[in-house]
Amino acid sequence: MDGTSEIEKCSPTDPATFLFAYSNDLDYSDVAMLYSEYGSGVSYKIKYTVAATVRFDTKTKEDIVIHEGETVVDSYNAAYSYLNKTQVDPSQRFDSSETESDVLDMLERFINTNRSNICESVALILMKRSPNGIEISKIVEKIREYHFSIINYSCKELNL
Repeated sequence: MDGTSEIEKCSPTDPATFLFAYSNDLDYSDVAMLYSEYGSGVSYKIKYTVAATVRFDTKTKEDIVIHEGETVVDSYNAAYSYLNKTQVDPSQRFDSSETESDVLDMLERFINTNRSNICESVALILMKRSPNGIEISKIVEKIREYHFSIINYSCKELNL
């Protein structure tokens, strides 16, 4: 053991994951449009070797799905097919518009998976609710340590 932590070994040249995360509150047509527009451009960047998807703001927490493929394009296509199959589920929406988003919990679960391709990953997050008021210093620290990028689209103008 050389005393160097896994985080210190994190390098900008490491393969990374493109995480597409979307709130169950949204209209699926908006989710699909943004994935097809954003995901198609990202899929050709060598840095991102795999796509992952997760739906959050659900009554029952959902697993983050890693879409393996022979190529990165296969992974993105598998992710898009999965999105089309699962879409949004109105029966899993929170009962109250006052319930805060669990987006930070979802991010923490993703980073804590200890997958080898977390470093330098990017998360494209589509959300409507404000995040829960939990202590965020630990998740912020992890995001910094893993050089994790977040692109957030907030859709507050949509009706719940």
